[in-house]
Amino acid sequence: MIKYFLKTQLLALYFLVLLGCGKSETIQTDVQKLETIAVGPLFEGINTATVEFDIQKILPKEVKKEQLSEVRLKSIQLNVVNKDAPIPNSFTVLLASPNTSMKECGFINEESIKKNKYMVSLTKEQEFLVKILQDEMQTLVIDFNLEGDWYDDLSVTAAIDWELKIKK
Repeated sequence: MIKYFLKTQLLALYFLVLLGCGKSETIQTDVQKLETIAVGPLFEGINTATVEFDIQKILPKEVKKEQLSEVRLKSIQLNVVNKDAPIPNSFTVLLASPNTSMKECGFINEESIKKNKYMVSLTKEQEFLVKILQDEMQTLVIDFNLEGDWYDDLSVTAAIDWELKIKK
């Protein structure tokens, strides 16, 4: 009798897990291009450029950001807009929202910058992205290290390629 009861319980648990693990559907979006601005004057050392955005603007009309079940960053490409500005020797990319703390998404180190490669090395841990993107607004933060002073604004663009999934 106990064996029968255990088998029935295990079978019921199996079906509950199957029902709860519905298939995810990937949402197709364009690469999101954001321009951050650090308001000058900027001084030697770490400076910050930011921009607020709403992920809802790149989602298809029938999809609401609250439906997101999985979010991954596929790539982030940075570009310094001001061609006569000093090139920072490192970048750190972070995301935040009003109801979450700021989280690091990746970085570019000095060796990559010397090779003119501005592709962000992404963090492996990205589970925090769902909560940030489901919030009312998101903030992209780019910290960069200058070796000298710059007395004007500095703009850095970020081309972000997202992998977004919703539960069916």
